[in-house]
Amino acid sequence: MSDKPRGPKKGEAAGVVVKLTKLDDGQYLLPLPDKITDGLGWNIGDDLDLEFTELCETWGETQGCVIRNLTKEREDV
Repeated sequence: MSDKPRGPKKGEAAGVVVKLTKLDDGQYLLPLPDKITDGLGWNIGDDLDLEFTELCETWGETQGCVIRNLTKEREDV
């Protein structure tokens, strides 16, 4: 048995799956794992933009989300 991480099987998400939570005040919380935020250089308090879209995979279409870090985009200009 190999210790190497395997890629997703057909029908599995190719990335990380997290659950979007609606807060009491109507806002949403997206708990991003440290392995994502650290790798991208994102910080707590960064301004994010979420765009929900249809993702086309080799095995079919699924609902997905594109996340942009607006804070980082402003800093990189």
